[in-house]
Amino acid sequence: MQNQYNAVVKQLEDRLFVAHCPSLPACVGQGATPADAIAKLNDVIATFLQSRPQELLMKCYVPDCDVAPAFHFSGIESRRVVTEKYLCDAHAHNFFTDYRTSEFVAIGFPHDIPGAVCVDLEMIVYHLGDEDDPVCLYAHEVGGRRRLCFMTNAWSWWALMAQIKQQPSLRRHTHAAWASTITELGGQLHDVLLDRREGEDWWSAELRIAKDGSDIRIHARASDAYVLAVIHDVPIFVVESALERFADRGESQRREGAG
Repeated sequence: MQNQYNAVVKQLEDRLFVAHCPSLPACVGQGATPADAIAKLNDVIATFLQSRPQELLMKCYVPDCDVAPAFHFSGIESRRVVTEKYLCDAHAHNFFTDYRTSEFVAIGFPHDIPGAVCVDLEMIVYHLGDEDDPVCLYAHEVGGRRRLCFMTNAWSWWALMAQIKQQPSLRRHTHAAWASTITELGGQLHDVLLDRREGEDWWSAELRIAKDGSDIRIHARASDAYVLAVIHDVPIFVVESALERFADRGESQRREGAG
């Protein structure tokens, strides 16, 4: 019996339709009509399943657990996916707690600019049940122990994963326009700087572009900045005060602080 998957279809601003499968977050199709988008999605799912045993996608990754997966975890090293896990609610909670309370020094060369700390992507957490739920992007201080969680939406997550997995994007996103504009104008992205002020619920970003011996700084969305950093293979920095203020110190450290 062939497995069936639920699909969600949305119309984009440019009138194209995009269909995706919440339980298979790597699978997306697009077309001029909803039917075209679903047909393309079916082709993508078929290709996706050829390289993955279907039984691993229909239940929790933990052996002997037959509960349907609720979360998808992608472990990132050197901006490449090194592990992927589909976990049910209970095992996702255990895995995420262990991850957040683990302490180690992230490897890599810590680039340096005054007043900021170099970080890099480490873990991406996607909820399979609801595309409107925010996606958690975890970054780790390079050469240090602090972690930081950035929240983004499913569209930004798809764009970021496409770049990390070196897959073609379905449509031109804002970050693609940024990348082509920087290149066409003869500039070179040097790094991106993220900041978040106390009392604000969002992160802002600054692109540092070198052109003709000048250092040009342009404000951008943080979600575009992550993807641009991956496209151009440049460092990601976080303002030191923001990292210290919003670092995720894990449950164990919270308990120590409460004692």
